[in-house]
Amino acid sequence: MTLATGKISKRISLPYNGRITAGRAEDNDIRILYPFMSRHHFQILMENGTVHVEDLKSTNGLCLNGKPITKAIMKSGDVKCMENHICG
Repeated sequence: MTLATGKISKRISLPYNGRITAGRAEDNDIRILYPFMSRHHFQILMENGTVHVEDLKSTNGLCLNGKPITKAIMKSGDVKCMENHICG
């Protein structure tokens, strides 16, 4: 999986049957210091070989391929965004 925020891109390994959390707080696996990010914004889960992305009740929500979601299965090439106003 590749995480891209603006000009920065980082490749991240997702543990099998594990999870990665993202947000502004220091205890996240991925720390994103943008004002629109919640302290604990979303998590990415691997469950039996399937990758899910789940909003953690963030203020600004989470979109996948331009549509607001609370939890969804991710596929290769999917695009995730963290601000509702740029999702649609």
